Amino acid sequence: MTTMKELKQIFQNNSLFLLLLFLLVSFIFGSCSKETPCYDNYLSLAFVGFSDTELDTIKIVKLDKANDNMLDTFLINRTSVFYQKTNDTTFISVFKVDILSKKNNWTIYVPTLNKTFRISDIVNEAKTKKCGGLLSLDCFPCNNKVVSYKINSVIKVVNSIPEVIYIQK
Repeated sequence: MTTMKELKQIFQNNSLFLLLLFLLVSFIFGSCSKETPCYDNYLSLAFVGFSDTELDTIKIVKLDKANDNMLDTFLINRTSVFYQKTNDTTFISVFKVDILSKKNNWTIYVPTLNKTFRISDIVNEAKTKKCGGLLSLDCFPCNNKVVSYKINSVIKVVNSIPEVIYIQK
């Protein structure tokens, strides 16, 4: 027969074990959360006052931020991207990753007018998101909106969603 003293000892040992198990599980599932950066949004293009023929072809040049060396060139025309005209503004949706993102500087060249627009110093919000524990599935994506950029050295504040560069003729 088990004595009262032995029962007390067993209960105390199990309590300590259960407490340690609870602390370990809490640590694994709760305190292992991590701060993750949100994805940076990129800019879209809108041309104000341009005719359809003037926007027949557009050249976007990706530049190295450090030294402005050309990294890549993208030719855009009506067959390669989506054009949408609203009153005097033509919106162009470029569905290519990192076009007009803060990682680089950019030039937008309109050959029919021999005009170049320089886009630089794109600034995004710097939000992060805390994701759950080690085995958590609650880390949904978040976005950092574009806050400002420079066009031909003039600072522009972005206050539209989606974020759009309005290029005036």
